Amino acid sequence: PKLREFGEKLFEGYQTDWVMHDFRRSIRSRMGDWVKDKVAELTIGHKQTGVQAIYDRNKYLPAMREGYLNWENHLKSLSLE
Repeated sequence: PKLREFGEKLFEGYQTDWVMHDFRRSIRSRMGDWVKDKVAELTIGHKQTGVQAIYDRNKYLPAMREGYLNWENHLKSLSLE
């Protein structure tokens, strides 16, 4: 209910049937502005596949942190008042 209310206020007349996947999609879309695609995918829980999954053991934590901090700042910049 709270997520739906947030969506209705933010996008009045646009979309009212918000579900958790919409929130996740929004995060992923904005992450692409701040971090590399690989990191953006990891921030929403997608795993690496194929050879990358075997050889690339980097967790990308500093880059993920940067993305999450940018997302936090973005959310703070949205004023619903």
